[in-house]
Amino acid sequence: MPAGEHTAATHGIPEEAAGVPNPVAVSDASVAAGKATYTLYCAVCHGEQGEGDGSAAAGLDPKPADFHAPHVQELPDGALFHVITHGREGTAMVAWESIIGEEERWDLVNFLRTFEAADH
Repeated sequence: MPAGEHTAATHGIPEEAAGVPNPVAVSDASVAAGKATYTLYCAVCHGEQGEGDGSAAAGLDPKPADFHAPHVQELPDGALFHVITHGREGTAMVAWESIIGEEERWDLVNFLRTFEAADH
């Protein structure tokens, strides 16, 4: 897919959801809280370093997202929040809305931004 064509819509994320701004300011405390949530709930599938290679990933098809992938890092915060909140149809990504609180999900978005986009 040519650069610039991988948008929130290609992930099935409504435009209005993708446009929601992150109400939680990026801070050391927010990133640390997001990291704790990530370690507890996300690393098993997405891996300690966010490369989609967690211990539960081997049996999943499609594989969990690699948070270093440019197409993930290019998504707006609202799009990442939407996927965390509602899951992603056709994947093993479940909805976390009833398990992880709203502010904690935004902290998680702030932590996911610490994974630098790699050239893949």
